[in-house]
Amino acid sequence: MPHYMLRASYTADALATLVNQPEDRTAVVTSLVESLGGSIDAFYYALGDNDLFLIIDMPDTITAVAASIAAASGGAVRNVTTTALLTPAEMVAAFTQAGSASYSPPT
Repeated sequence: MPHYMLRASYTADALATLVNQPEDRTAVVTSLVESLGGSIDAFYYALGDNDLFLIIDMPDTITAVAASIAAASGGAVRNVTTTALLTPAEMVAAFTQAGSASYSPPT
């Protein structure tokens, strides 16, 4: 299955709720991903521009984006981004295909 990285930040209201009622959101996020036919490889909290990082396996890009939309539509997270991840073998295939592409850069 294709791999994707999802990044998101909590809203101020969501952070206030979690400060007042701390909870592990792993089960909720896992349920969302699994309901769309995917699985979670990794789930981390981080410092910086994003609060959450997930590596997920999803059936396809549309389904990965659907997970992001579902999460964002709840209003507790913002700046949700979905990034397709490629294995080294997939990148070699992309480099090989790019080598046979017809393209002339601007001069």
